[in-house]
Amino acid sequence: MLQKRMPRRKLFYARMTLPMTRELLARIDAALRSDEYRVDFVRDAIKQELERREAEQKRGRAKGRKS
Repeated sequence: MLQKRMPRRKLFYARMTLPMTRELLARIDAALRSDEYRVDFVRDAIKQELERREAEQKRGRAKGRKS
């Protein structure tokens, strides 16, 4: 008898369609590591940009408080 498999738990609950030019996709493909997928690259790039902007906002608020 076959055992029932447990379904994988979802890690990502929302999907986003992102239009890109062929040139941008080609640049992404050229930058990918051998074991990396486009979606992982884009997800990492978004996380890095959010962290950068959040740190920038904190610095801006800290500067505003000192004046």
